[in-house]
Amino acid sequence: MKSALRKSCLEKRRTLETKDLTEKILSLPEYKNASTVFIYISYRDEIPTQRLIEYALSEKRVLVPLCINSFGDMVAVEISSLDELHKGHFGISEPLSHIPYEGEIDFSLLPGVAFSKKGERIGYGKGYYDRFLKERKTFKVGLCHDELLFDTLPCDENDVKADMIITPEREIRI
Repeated sequence: MKSALRKSCLEKRRTLETKDLTEKILSLPEYKNASTVFIYISYRDEIPTQRLIEYALSEKRVLVPLCINSFGDMVAVEISSLDELHKGHFGISEPLSHIPYEGEIDFSLLPGVAFSKKGERIGYGKGYYDRFLKERKTFKVGLCHDELLFDTLPCDENDVKADMIITPEREIRI
């Protein structure tokens, strides 16, 4: 069921206009109070994050994901410039450094194919973000197109839920 839903949502997302949600994120108290932020590097038709990363680099410790194998393992790596990124796994930009950040993460942005109003997330099916965030205490925000926000989604015990969902039209605290 998840894979069929993922496929149909990805097809739908290709037809949608992507909107930058940077201003909404910058206004969140959880973002303002964070010293260390983990931000996914947007790819293709995901909600864009490059502008947010540029802004965050001027005032916060910025971490980005690095997929370290094909088994769903990922680490956070600190960057100080977008110039420290290159095309990596799956054609997604990733940090040149492979030194994992081991400290606390205050605020995290999650990519997703679809989200629910309950914080449930359909990702790309490999579990990278679920494994990475499972044991971390961080405020998790999912960025989503309004058309891909559902009342509920199928999930299991390994799926990590978002604390908040932001779309171009809504901000939903879970």
